[in-house]
Amino acid sequence: MIPVFVGLFLDTHDDTIQELLFTCAHWHGLVKLRMHTDYTLQILEELTTKLGDQLRFFANETCLGYSTIELPHEAAAQQWCKAKKAQATNSNTKETSGGTCWKKTFNM
Repeated sequence: MIPVFVGLFLDTHDDTIQELLFTCAHWHGLVKLRMHTDYTLQILEELTTKLGDQLRFFANETCLGYSTIELPHEAAAQQWCKAKKAQATNSNTKETSGGTCWKKTFNM
């Protein structure tokens, strides 16, 4: 358990997310090593497999319990880019949709 994340998620998903966060931190620590031994490489190989399994489970099971949308500033940035592109092509069409926040899903 990582104390800073305790109670942050729903009880049904808390253990899964806590374990995934710990595995990510452990994997990251091993990857950042500048010199590996055969033993650390073996641990890293096993941990990479475990991380992949946990990420797949997270994407297929845990993420379905949360409905997420993009942030308002992300929607505004998309509208700004569309306006700049339309201006660059001298398009006279004006879009009336004001910064709609789209549904977002976890992307591995």
